[in-house]
Amino acid sequence: MNIALRCIFFGLSIHLIFCDTAQALPDMTSDQVITWFSQNSPINSLRPTKKYEPDMSDFDSSTKMKDGTVNLTIFLDRQKYVETETIDYRPNCYYSSDCYGTIRFEKASLSSGHNLIKAVWNQKVLDDFKSSTLVDSYSGMGTKRWYQGSLYNYETGHYNNYTIAHFTVVSKRVSISKRIARYIYCAKKSC
Repeated sequence: MNIALRCIFFGLSIHLIFCDTAQALPDMTSDQVITWFSQNSPINSLRPTKKYEPDMSDFDSSTKMKDGTVNLTIFLDRQKYVETETIDYRPNCYYSSDCYGTIRFEKASLSSGHNLIKAVWNQKVLDDFKSSTLVDSYSGMGTKRWYQGSLYNYETGHYNNYTIAHFTVVSKRVSISKRIARYIYCAKKSC
């Protein structure tokens, strides 16, 4: 197990250990992100996604840990710059009807997702998220929230008794209001 993976593992398991590494973030080019992940990956290597539909990610990675699985997806814009990066956390009990997830991506200082955010991105992103402003939220089959930070915008999603937890870092070049409108439209229409 490489050092970065141990940091994620321990951070999820005991919520005390922090790892600070340079990160690949929105607004980098696809080549920069690929290079960064091949040299510094805190999770398994990124691989290009087979895009069967236009809304599929451009790159993805999946890392199995003791407590569950972290999937990272990266979406590029038309100029091949990173637009969004999302982690999707699912506990090992995900397929069990009595499963209840423990990871929450919330701004509160005791949020269990803070260590995971810091391990995948860095302290700067975590601090920006914690000081961000809630823009909107939507509840349906779960709860989706949109935040505006100084460096980036953020989205969180918690579904099915927290067995699915999403955290997304979004480029400031992307309209937060359009992302909110599209999500709500699709939630109501089952896109």
